[in-house]
Amino acid sequence: MAVIRISRVCNGRCVFCGVDTQDPCRQCHPTRAEVADLLVRFPPKSQVELSGGEPTLHPQLEEIIRLAAHRRRLVILQTNAMLIDRAKARALQAAGLRKAFVSLHAPDAELSDAITRTPGGFGRTLAGIGHLLDAGLLVNLNCVVHAGNVRRLADYVEFIFARFGRRTPITFSMMAPTFRAWDTPGLLFRFTDHRPDLTRAFDRCLALGIKFDVPQICGLPPCLVPGYESFVALSTPEVEGVDPAGEITKRKAAGCRECVFDRHCTGLWSRYVERYGLGELTPIRPLTRQARRLHSLARGLFTGHMVKTFPQQVRESLITQPEWVRRGVGRVIGMIRGGRAR
Repeated sequence: MAVIRISRVCNGRCVFCGVDTQDPCRQCHPTRAEVADLLVRFPPKSQVELSGGEPTLHPQLEEIIRLAAHRRRLVILQTNAMLIDRAKARALQAAGLRKAFVSLHAPDAELSDAITRTPGGFGRTLAGIGHLLDAGLLVNLNCVVHAGNVRRLADYVEFIFARFGRRTPITFSMMAPTFRAWDTPGLLFRFTDHRPDLTRAFDRCLALGIKFDVPQICGLPPCLVPGYESFVALSTPEVEGVDPAGEITKRKAAGCRECVFDRHCTGLWSRYVERYGLGELTPIRPLTRQARRLHSLARGLFTGHMVKTFPQQVRESLITQPEWVRRGVGRVIGMIRGGRAR
């Protein structure tokens, strides 16, 4: 997957923004030709994400999408959708856009406006999401989690279900402590202090049948959400995160080498470690073959591919599993069955 930042300009002023606002090129847009030079590096059928700033502010966005979609590439637009009306959504779809990754961080206008510092932006984003869906595009919501909204995540899930049903999967992205996000006091929180807030939201997604994931590269290792490890989207193999200047931006504990996720887990942000340490990290031991089979069955139930013998297989398999496996699988089964009963 390739991420191409086609704009550093943005029509929002989010308190957690991780883009360098002091960058002298912040007001620059790469030209169509410059983007074309980047795209030649990526093979046919690859995935290309157009990022920002806010990409819809780029004056040549539709031309860039056409370029990116060439050779059957899957084009995804990262956007706050505030500038997307019905005509714009149809034009983007016609240009070759297939999916939008839309930023929405709160269940109501008051909290959203406090986070984005963009009065009226909440309603415009919701309208934009509707236009994208009506144009036949896939929409995945991106909720950046920080101290300002972590207690409202379950409310967020309920709101999304009421508004869009199951049509918009949710990505819960942990805030990266960089630039404005680091400079704004009180946004970083200790994960274990708010684990109940996170897991309540995950449980509501499971109960309502909303697909969700948590990108590990955003700084939440799987071990910090026991019972939900399978919903943490792992990154490419690396031991520590390193920025272009060579500075180590992520850190792991010595015991992480024993964890089954070690090769794909980048650990915690260095600034998070400076404040809260590494004590929350606990290595997860490899599962037995039986446990992996049980895990596969649970995920199958979540995605709707339930096998007829599932209940009997679960009863037989759970007896010999560690408590964390029994607890996690039991939660998945209970939440999903509860959702289907609705």
